[in-house]
Formats: sequence, C-alpha cells, structure tokens
Amino acid sequence: MLTVEKAPIALKEGLLKIRMLVDKSIVEVFVNDGETVITDLVFPTENKGGIEYFSEGGKAKITGLKVWEIHPK
Repeated sequence: MLTVEKAPIALKEGLLKIRMLVDKSIVEVFVNDGETVITDLVFPTENKGGIEYFSEGGKAKITGLKVWEIHPK
C-alpha cells in the first residue's frame, strides 16, 4: 500500500530545507527547521521502499542531498 502525506509549505527566499529521518518503520520529515513536521509509520517490503518528491503548481529541484547510515550500538 502506498502512503502519501501532503502539507502546504511556504518557501523561504524560494528555498525549502528538509531534514528526513528514516528508521525501519518510521519516517519523520522536518521542514524549515520544524515549521512543518510529518511523522508516519511505514512497513516497506524488502523489494519496495523509496522516497519521491513532487511539487504542485511549479517546478522543484534538489540542490543538495546528504545521507548518513545509522548504526545502533
């Protein structure tokens, strides 16, 4: 089952800052330092899983992306 979450977000100087935390079953998205927060439970299968982004009413472009793997102690 596909889950889609939406939230209206205002750009700051034409930019959007997103911090996303992904665990085995939780996705948390913090937009513009927490002005908008989305938390969702996810249960991806081994062959499924991914993240897509989209923009309604205009174009969007990713200008930077950093990924860190979390290793539990």
